[in-house]
Amino acid sequence: MPRDPNQLLVNAMRCLTAADVLLGSADYGADRKTFLLPVTLTIGNGLELLFKYNLVLQGHTLALLRERYDRDVFRLWKQPENAAIRLMALGNFAHAVAALPDEFIRAHHHRYGKPIAELEHYLMTLARVLQSMKLRAPAESKDLTCCPWLLLDTFMPIASLQTLNPKWLTPDHFRIGGFREQLKNLDI
Repeated sequence: MPRDPNQLLVNAMRCLTAADVLLGSADYGADRKTFLLPVTLTIGNGLELLFKYNLVLQGHTLALLRERYDRDVFRLWKQPENAAIRLMALGNFAHAVAALPDEFIRAHHHRYGKPIAELEHYLMTLARVLQSMKLRAPAESKDLTCCPWLLLDTFMPIASLQTLNPKWLTPDHFRIGGFREQLKNLDI
């Protein structure tokens, strides 16, 4: 991991952009099964870097983050300092799901009743895939269905906005009372 915290965000954007390009390619459209693992890993790397970047901005060291969380994107996601990311992601995820064709939604979505539970299910799945690769064990095929396009549509806007104003997701940045209150009362 780079020593410059800003490089975490740069690399997060690189990973998410690479996954986006691959998902939009004709090759992916022709043979999703071949590309699903590389796309999933690339998105996982991007989210790990995005979550860690936000935590570094709030005083955590990279060494502590590596030791405490390793590559567990779900545990990183759940950290209190990432509440603003969770709030933004929930809205983005609901919008991304609403944009999917009806037959896809009926077949694969809303099993958990709440969008946050569904998004967290995908992040837990993604964490399992990243862990399986670390152990050099094959990921379970069911884990490769963590909807990469939904994860990209959820987190790419957050990473993009953060590149424009790196501190916008830190609690001190929220001076507007309403949004700051939402973060305090957030139970996600």
